[in-house]
Amino acid sequence: MLYRPPRSQAELGLSRTQFYENMSVGLITRSIKVGARAAAHPASEIEAIKQARIAGLSDAEIRRLVERLHQGRAELAHKLRTEAGK
Repeated sequence: MLYRPPRSQAELGLSRTQFYENMSVGLITRSIKVGARAAAHPASEIEAIKQARIAGLSDAEIRRLVERLHQGRAELAHKLRTEAGK
C-alpha cells in the first residue's frame, strides 16, 4: 500500500513543514514517484518509522533505519531488474 503525503504526515503526526524537513535530514524515507506529478511512501516504511518513534529510538537510530529502508528498496529494484532480464 502507498500513502500520499497527507496520509504519511497524519500517520507520523507531523505538519507538512515538519514532514519535509524530516525527509531532508534523513528521518523519513524519500518519496517514490507514482505519476508525473504524484509521489507516495510505502505504508510499511511509514509504519516502521512510526514504530521506531514509539520505541523511543534516537534520531541517529532512525536515520540508520531510513538508510536500511532505502537499501531494501535498492535491493528489491535490483532483484526485479535481474528477474525481468531473464
